[in-house]
Amino acid sequence: MRGWCFIGVGRVSGLFAVVMLAACVAQRPQAQVDYVTAYYAALAAYERSDYDAALMMFRQLASKGDALSQLYVGSMYERGEGAAKDEAAAVHWYRRAAEQGNVDAQVNLAEMYSTGSGVDRDTVHAYAWWSVAATLGEQSALSSRSIIAQHMSPQQIKEADGRADEILKSLSTVMR
Repeated sequence: MRGWCFIGVGRVSGLFAVVMLAACVAQRPQAQVDYVTAYYAALAAYERSDYDAALMMFRQLASKGDALSQLYVGSMYERGEGAAKDEAAAVHWYRRAAEQGNVDAQVNLAEMYSTGSGVDRDTVHAYAWWSVAATLGEQSALSSRSIIAQHMSPQQIKEADGRADEILKSLSTVMR
């Protein structure tokens, strides 16, 4: 995310968040400060279990293409937080984030394909997304991919490898 004042997902102390936000204000255009402010407002709502508000705020950011917010929206739909449980909607949001290179979304999407949650069960897609996540550094994806490979034919693995290569090529243009 070249040019963005970015603070990763996770718990941060209130003082740290204020210091980081102040740094953003001092160094970044207003739109980026607004993004950080909106993201942390959504995250704060989520952490205090105000799922309705969190989903609304994350969905606004997600609809503008923010991959982290897309991941949160997918997770919230998968668990039924702030809306009725909707695994098909979770797959939609995970896919949008995964296609932007979000490794957590790639792993979640692979799991959805593996189990047939919100989408038809598809070992080729599951294997492909776990391959992509593994290539991008997610070690847990290797073991998941190995397990599902035991239930696939050599032709299916070849197809999945080809699909993973296509995804990685498309990611190389998105992640520049």
